[in-house]
Amino acid sequence: MGRGHGTCCKRIIASVLGAAIIATIVAVCVVYIPKNRSHTIDDGPKVTNEDAFENGGASKHPAKNHDGKDDAKDEYTYYQGKVDSFPNADDWVSFDHMWKSNKAKMKTACTDHGWGENNSDDEMDQIKDAIQYVSKASLVDHRLILAVIIQESKGCLRVTSTDSVHGVHNPGLMQSHDGSSYDEKHSSDSIRQMIKDGTQGTPKGDGLVQVLDRFGDAYSAARAYNSGDVAKSGDLSDAIGATPCYASDVANRLTGWVEAKSKCDDEKPGVAQSEGSEGQSQSDAGTSGQQSQDTSVQSTSSDSSSTSGANPDGTFSGGHWDINGNYVKDDDGGGGSKRRRARRDLVV
Repeated sequence: MGRGHGTCCKRIIASVLGAAIIATIVAVCVVYIPKNRSHTIDDGPKVTNEDAFENGGASKHPAKNHDGKDDAKDEYTYYQGKVDSFPNADDWVSFDHMWKSNKAKMKTACTDHGWGENNSDDEMDQIKDAIQYVSKASLVDHRLILAVIIQESKGCLRVTSTDSVHGVHNPGLMQSHDGSSYDEKHSSDSIRQMIKDGTQGTPKGDGLVQVLDRFGDAYSAARAYNSGDVAKSGDLSDAIGATPCYASDVANRLTGWVEAKSKCDDEKPGVAQSEGSEGQSQSDAGTSGQQSQDTSVQSTSSDSSSTSGANPDGTFSGGHWDINGNYVKDDDGGGGSKRRRARRDLVV
């Protein structure tokens, strides 16, 4: 009887301890798992327009690297018209695939375009880490951030900044609106700040968060990021004074385009300059210039600013504006990405 009684007590104690362990595990899960599953960081503006999460461009799980297709053809399809003519977000490649496919070109982009020393391996890692951080902070899909970085700077940290005829300075990886540039002495911090400027906006102008909130999809947001607005017609190939191929290029980058020849220049129709969705033309908003089908330069400034220093395609880079409003090329001829957009100022 004594031995049986002892065995019974041991069983009871074991059961109690087992229950206590299970209760502890459940409590830990309840406390910590919901926080971890959000995958977000509280640092700056976030996308709030639910349409952007549904249509693509924003993500409530931005840390997922395998969030799309892991195989795609390197080809270019010219997209034009309204947003429903563009690829569904389900057709996008994964972030992991997109990064690996573009990494080699990003690493040589600086010397390829005459912008200086190429990105180092450490700098490439810092770019990737910063994209992931800002994606979590902003809820902007990390694939869209990467696509815009490649579109704006080819991924080169030392890309030349550009300026509009109205004095808007566009620096850095995302050629943001009066944002920050790369600082080798503070490499990681400056890379993160450049991506924050382009994604979450600056005190002077919108980032991807603001245009996603405004338009609710990645392609209209890309059009507005470049042009400052979307045409009243909703035609995303209507650049209203900026780069006609921009939205199509971003769509192709999201679906696997890396090196294939672009078809946009060959197929795009002549697009007349039009008013934005808010009824304000880009000329009124202060864009730096227009690009017609023959890429001739036309000034849209209401003052006497000269466009004689423009590049053949109407962009302004590798120089500066003098006190008379004339664009003067610097001796080194720098080069730079295309900037024609006029951004809406943020309400602060």
